Amino acid sequence: KFSECMIYGRYVDDVLDGTGHFHGAEEFCRVHWTGEALSDDEFRRFVAAMAPDQVAIGMQSFIGTDIGRIRRLIGLD
Repeated sequence: KFSECMIYGRYVDDVLDGTGHFHGAEEFCRVHWTGEALSDDEFRRFVAAMAPDQVAIGMQSFIGTDIGRIRRLIGLD
């Protein structure tokens, strides 16, 4: 996998020499990175499986999950 987060990480490590940052193994965001768009039930199970310290979800844009449906399922619409 490759993402803009990796580019930013290299910038922090190589240019900033880590100043103001730290390496951690925590995954604060549960991410759906590959595969098909989730059905409503699959999305609910995805959210239900979040670890206690996870505070956000990330849905990769190219998967095609409708943002309006996500907002509805999490109660924002």
